[in-house]
Amino acid sequence: MPALGTGELAALSTAALWAVSCQIHAILSRRLGAHTLILLRLPICIVMFGAWWGASVLFFGGGVMVPGAAPTGGPSPLALTALALSGVFGVALCDLLFYSGVVLVGARVALLVQSLSTVITAVLGYLFLGETIGALGIAGILVATGGVAWVVGDSGTVPEGAAPLSRAVRLRGVGL
Repeated sequence: MPALGTGELAALSTAALWAVSCQIHAILSRRLGAHTLILLRLPICIVMFGAWWGASVLFFGGGVMVPGAAPTGGPSPLALTALALSGVFGVALCDLLFYSGVVLVGARVALLVQSLSTVITAVLGYLFLGETIGALGIAGILVATGGVAWVVGDSGTVPEGAAPLSRAVRLRGVGL
């Protein structure tokens, strides 16, 4: 059996850290509230963005930030503004909605619904960008969506020590 390579180890580490991170965020969302958690995370994200941008300019002349940019060029102010706005909306708005959903339905269901992001991306690409989805892609979309719907619709699976959720609360959490 071949040894695990760097890519495989990176993938496994990412999956493990993602799972642990989501559990930590779920606990913090319940204790502090989703709004407070986002307000605490936003400055950290801004500092991380600044560090990434600084390292990009220092070590690569900004070429890491903008694919294909000349090593001496660096990102344009417009590109930096768009990236910053994207980050603020991604962290502030999307995370707020996600963690609010985690508080209502739990991390397991919220992450399961989030796994449909690739399905949603494929459908939006088909609808708005004229991309095609082959038969195997359609089958994958149906299987993934069906599996998520099955788990989300099964109100009998309640974590130990938790109260069963009403249909309205479950739908609101999935919607968030």
